[in-house]
Amino acid sequence: MKWLYLWFAYMISKPFGRVFGEEIGASILGGILFLFGMIILWRSKIGQKVRFQISVLILLLPYLGKLAFNHGFRNFPPGSEPSGFRGIKWETEFSSVFPEFKKTKEFKTDSRYDGLLKSYFMEDDDLTIGMAVLETIEYAFWDGKFQGVRIQAKDPVDWVGLKETTFEKFGRGFQADKHVETYEWRGKETKAILERNKESKLGTLAIASIESLKEVARYMKQKAKEGAKKGF
Repeated sequence: MKWLYLWFAYMISKPFGRVFGEEIGASILGGILFLFGMIILWRSKIGQKVRFQISVLILLLPYLGKLAFNHGFRNFPPGSEPSGFRGIKWETEFSSVFPEFKKTKEFKTDSRYDGLLKSYFMEDDDLTIGMAVLETIEYAFWDGKFQGVRIQAKDPVDWVGLKETTFEKFGRGFQADKHVETYEWRGKETKAILERNKESKLGTLAIASIESLKEVARYMKQKAKEGAKKGF
């Protein structure tokens, strides 16, 4: 019977590993084995207090899985994690990406970041990915270095095209709620989020450098400290 449990756990974890990456698959395997262990303990003669603790732990497992994903699980399939976009590597200087400034159009500068965060459109850009005809491709720069892209598709056919092409490239991604079209990928140097707004029907794929996102987070933390001293 114990070997049957092991076989079942392995068969469940295998498809998860193919879709979400080896680390997620291994974690699913470990979680199922742990759950089986808890069930065996449950059926044994143990105290009521311990049974209550096991019940709480089982209920918390889905939330622990989400927490674990947000703190380091890597679910890009092997060899699929991008280190930039369309040949532009993360942290590349703006002048190297767009040597002729006239080929770009500044989309916006976020004043909250003292001009450090700027976004651009590229003239004559290829606004297609797979079968999807895109609304925009927005190139983001943090402190003059390439941070990431924001790709948008609105028409339902284009959204499906963008989603299916992204799945083909990166796998299905981590979906915390099956009723919400939000998919996440995390790697060693890149994070990606694919989502569709229910109200506007606008689909967005954001791909960004993790290191750059950390720099933004450090900046925001510093500004929060300054605001705490001056704002109250």
